[in-house]
Amino acid sequence: KFVDFNEHSVKNVDILYFMKREERSHIYEIKTKSGLRLRVTGDHPIYTKNGMKKAEMISLDDVVAIYSFSGVQYVKPPEEIILDTENIEEVLEALKSKKQSLKGNSAQRSVRQILNNLKKRGLLPLRYSSPQTPYLAKILGYVFGNGSISLRTKSQDFGLFGNYQISDTIKNKKENKEGVVWFYGNEEDLERIREDIKKIGFTPSRIYKRLKEHKISTHHEDYKFAHIEIEYSFKVSSSSFASLLIALGAPVGLKTTQAYLVPKWLMKAPLWIKRLFLAAFFGAEMSPPATSDRYNFYPPTFGINKLEGLEVNAVEFLTQIKELLGEFGIETTPIMKVEHCKINEEQNTTCNYRIQVLTRPKNLVRFFRKVSFEYNIKKFRDACLAVNYIRLKQKSKILNKAKNKTVEPYADVNESYANGNSPREICAMLSTKHASEQCFLSFSEYKEKYAIGSAGLAWDEIDEIKKVPFNDWVYDITINDENHNFIANNFVVSNCGVRLLTTPLTEKDVRPKIRQLCDTIFKDVPSGVGSEGRIKLSHEELDEAAVMGVDWAIEKGYGTKEDKEHCEEYGRMEGADPNKVTPTAKKRGKSQFGTLGAGNHFLEIQVVEKVFKPDVAKAFGLEEGKVTVMVHCGSRGYGHQICSDSIPPILNLARKKGLWLPDPELAYAPLERKEEQDDLAAMRCAVNYAFTN
Repeated sequence: KFVDFNEHSVKNVDILYFMKREERSHIYEIKTKSGLRLRVTGDHPIYTKNGMKKAEMISLDDVVAIYSFSGVQYVKPPEEIILDTENIEEVLEALKSKKQSLKGNSAQRSVRQILNNLKKRGLLPLRYSSPQTPYLAKILGYVFGNGSISLRTKSQDFGLFGNYQISDTIKNKKENKEGVVWFYGNEEDLERIREDIKKIGFTPSRIYKRLKEHKISTHHEDYKFAHIEIEYSFKVSSSSFASLLIALGAPVGLKTTQAYLVPKWLMKAPLWIKRLFLAAFFGAEMSPPATSDRYNFYPPTFGINKLEGLEVNAVEFLTQIKELLGEFGIETTPIMKVEHCKINEEQNTTCNYRIQVLTRPKNLVRFFRKVSFEYNIKKFRDACLAVNYIRLKQKSKILNKAKNKTVEPYADVNESYANGNSPREICAMLSTKHASEQCFLSFSEYKEKYAIGSAGLAWDEIDEIKKVPFNDWVYDITINDENHNFIANNFVVSNCGVRLLTTPLTEKDVRPKIRQLCDTIFKDVPSGVGSEGRIKLSHEELDEAAVMGVDWAIEKGYGTKEDKEHCEEYGRMEGADPNKVTPTAKKRGKSQFGTLGAGNHFLEIQVVEKVFKPDVAKAFGLEEGKVTVMVHCGSRGYGHQICSDSIPPILNLARKKGLWLPDPELAYAPLERKEEQDDLAAMRCAVNYAFTN
């Protein structure tokens, strides 16, 4: 997962590269006030309110971005088959026996078309390990909640609900019927479901909207009112899709009138697949995270309605949900029965049964962190923020020293009030870490102060930073997105770019001399924290390199003309002016010129194992068995200092003009200003330094 800083949203992305190296010195252990911990090398950047900062530069005054959802550990699913051709045929036969079959010109032809459609999409056989299974688990969970499966004639615009009663005007006509799956919810949430449906090969409709009229019947009277909110929905008109969901265990028609349970295949699935089903189900059906008194949370509540004759099924279904939650270590209340209410003209009554997640702080945190909600952005966001809020509040209670005090500090109160402090400020001062909930931020106040966007991100203050000895492997990844970051241990951290160098050598050439080669690289390529280059430069020579770029390296015999051809901008960006670079940056750059660096910087000897696109590989000179060198480096402390020097003045300008910035490192200013032209000239020096280095 990574953060899209333009939208302040959290998205999934493919990993381009995985890297590891040994760290034989130390790392930093950073702990936030909400209790999150990160162990990281000193030069790895972490996202703060002031942009990305290296871990070694972070102080107790910094505030970092966190993402509290963790889910559960991924385990490789088994190859066991969930559904096969026979299962779909059984479903269609069962519908046919109930006069609910999905008929075409002939039953046999319809069945064959459905099976072919599912096979064409790679959905038969469907295994736990199939790439579509996670999406189907989520979609199925939502259908159990805010979805419905019905039959309709192809001449109708909307599905037939209830007990599949076909109206008198069409029930005797021999029109084709098809399965229709409807989804209801918030427009943005429905869009996410639509995208997932596309990923498994089906085409959803556009999203419809209408003003919904409600009618509620109770033992006392009927209430009918217009909903002031627009109802959003979309449908998937596909007998194949409907048959697939039914075979996976989805109920057909009005759920209140029939018995169903959690699908057997799901009860045997890995925990992370169970989580997808539950989270989508709860996204549709469970109450949102909310506080009863501004500080303490209502218990998350989930219930179902059933006709009186189906009460046993309701209890059995909720018992299964309780068991599934128990697998995550989440405790719930006993099943509760709520009062009856009428639902139709036949005076049939439903019984409501519900369970609640216990509100003990650790239990709530576990639920919101591990299970949470899918297909409901608002619930998910508030669940993430609730985790941080509960942890901060609990820590404040643990640190409460005032509860054992017996001295009444009236004198302190009077003095503080006379000095102009507000009652809230006085309460905060006299309570040490915590006095009462009324002195702590309410949940709504916490969200207003600490929330970042709508994806569940939040700011968290640093509580502790320790430099600890370390002698083990450290790891890093590069993602396939322009937002160069990813989420690690709930922190937002930077990812890396890399350079691949080709060689004319093969693995057979290199393998016998690999040890000698490694020794030579360690000898000739300065690396590590504080490493200094062997090229001794004067200030004038550093300035020349910053202006000339790769041309300087070629002139001094450190490169070839061919190297220049393979660099962006041919290794030299015009307009660089070293007079715009501060002495501090030059001092750092002079000693580090020609060094690899430390942290996630690396040089690795690799071999091309497999070519997937021969034409592309040929263009880059890559062949199977050829040895390559992958390197990640850059402008070292020179470029870092130039950036650090340029940001504060631009931030000051933004504050003066009242500009809103999604990230301080995205500070901007008019290019025609002399100050920005100077910054641009200095940044071009950093680019040329990186090319040359």
